Amino acid sequence: MRDLDKYLADYLNEEGNFPGRETNWRALKYRLEAAAARSTLVRWRMGAGGLLLGLLTMSVLAYHLYRENQEWAARWAEVTTACEAALSRSNAPLTVVVPPETRRASYLIPTPNPLQHPSTSSDAASAPSDEPQGPAVVLTVETPAGAAPTESKAPEFLPSLPTRMLQPLEHTPPAPQWPTTALRRRESRLWMGLQGVVGIPIPRPGISLLQGASLGLEYRAFGQLWLTAAADWASYDVHHSGYLPSAFYRENPPQAFKFVLGKPPVPYPLRDVVANQRLQLLSAGLRYRLPVRFCLRPSVQIAHTWAHVSPAVYNYTFIDTLPSTPPKVLAFSSAQSTAAYSVRGLWRFGVALERETEWWSIRLGVSRQEAFRPDFYDAWLVQGGIWYKW
Repeated sequence: MRDLDKYLADYLNEEGNFPGRETNWRALKYRLEAAAARSTLVRWRMGAGGLLLGLLTMSVLAYHLYRENQEWAARWAEVTTACEAALSRSNAPLTVVVPPETRRASYLIPTPNPLQHPSTSSDAASAPSDEPQGPAVVLTVETPAGAAPTESKAPEFLPSLPTRMLQPLEHTPPAPQWPTTALRRRESRLWMGLQGVVGIPIPRPGISLLQGASLGLEYRAFGQLWLTAAADWASYDVHHSGYLPSAFYRENPPQAFKFVLGKPPVPYPLRDVVANQRLQLLSAGLRYRLPVRFCLRPSVQIAHTWAHVSPAVYNYTFIDTLPSTPPKVLAFSSAQSTAAYSVRGLWRFGVALERETEWWSIRLGVSRQEAFRPDFYDAWLVQGGIWYKW
């Protein structure tokens, strides 16, 4: 582009000179450079759109998994309740039948027919029972004094059980008590958040507050140490009565001079400068949550930041006082299109307070952005937003 500019300028010089040629050519050159820088802005917008789409997709997937977990938890609670109810109803007597070919000691000889022992049957019948009784028969053991061990025959309608199960059980063990554990806060390693950004640039010569939004991504490496990454989009308005410091743009601002025959050129007074500047910030760093048990959890953060300043149009208005009665003021403007540029080596130090729930976290933080260089400004940034715990 620079070679083409030189070629066209030489060609115009060969064709001839005309009033305002240098000013018009400079304005055309700035417009061409601004058009060439729009491709970089388009790539930034595409990246931001892709990041936002990915964040929305992961949020929908996380909500779907959350609903499935809730359904499985409800089913598990139903199964647990059913098991507890079954164990609480397990007080019914256990039926044990001795096979006919088994000979046991006198204290293990069963009475297969309960009608032969009315006393035992009446005792079993008088026992209260809240649950319906099935075909089970209460096993009773009686050994008359001086009686020899005899062999009993089991009824045909009752199944046979192995010999190792022949133990006289009078009461079943009580239902086990399920352990009750306190609710534990859900721990997650990946956080995604959307934040609003408000900043104060330093110095601040006729510059409004920085305003924008931020997308963040954090990963818990170990303990309470987090790896952080964020992309910020911000802008500010310029309305100043003089030239801005060199920290806000790289081009030399235009100047207008009044030429009088026989006198040195006199600069026209500058009345105001109006513009709107956009910039993007990418940061990567570390965040540590302090081990303080409180409703608001404090944390400290340090991050390295890259800044990309988008092209902008600055409008300069000059005035001229003409000798007349009353004095007449003549105002004329000159527009300048600045080129895009990048700034590296920015550092951000901040503190934050957050309120954490099971799935979400609300955070409010203040950070100081230091440039450590004269060609870019420092800033105080206030960020507040909501984070989703993956």
